[in-house]
Amino acid sequence: MSASDTTGRFALEDLEPRGYTMTVRKSGVELDQRGVQVSETGSEDLVIELRRGEGIGVQVRDGLFGVPVRGVMARALDAQGVSLFNGSVSLDSEGRGEIPSLRPGRYTLTLDAGGYAATRLVVTAPAPLVLVTMTPGGSLEIRAGAQTLAGGRAEFKLLAADGMPAALSSFNIEGRVVITSAQWRVSNVAPGRYTLVSQTGTSQPRDVVITEGGATVIELP
Repeated sequence: MSASDTTGRFALEDLEPRGYTMTVRKSGVELDQRGVQVSETGSEDLVIELRRGEGIGVQVRDGLFGVPVRGVMARALDAQGVSLFNGSVSLDSEGRGEIPSLRPGRYTLTLDAGGYAATRLVVTAPAPLVLVTMTPGGSLEIRAGAQTLAGGRAEFKLLAADGMPAALSSFNIEGRVVITSAQWRVSNVAPGRYTLVSQTGTSQPRDVVITEGGATVIELP
């Protein structure tokens, strides 16, 4: 990218001719994400009007030791389930940071960090500082028999107690679990009650209880 002048114009150079998704992000304005087609003959100027946006301030701490977490991955979905932010958020020495560039409204926010269970919460932007505690959670070990793996793989969905898919990370908010071997382990699952539901019809739904620091084992036929 090379800036041409002080008017906000810039050029993207040496791009292969194909479709791209362009994301424009700037502090204090709404995130703008759109499809762009690049052709061999070049493209016309694209005008982007940035609108003032609001951020969601967070302060994230370790729920066991109280120390600040220094960085998280975050995903924000609007009321229609559209992802408007999905990326890393740096946190300061007190664990404070901001999910930027959101228009005012209600969002489902998923946070996760290495070694911690993903946390999902509903927030409204603009909002005062949201306090979030994260813990390592527990693990789920699935031991699958010949019936379950008859097709070489088996796909499941982990549902929370409210019937919603469990957020296993900011990238896997659908609770998707794909098993390809006789022993399969899912680490850093938030404590709580869940239901493991087969998506391939290989077994009946199974109740799952995850405890902090515990290891839950499920045997499948």
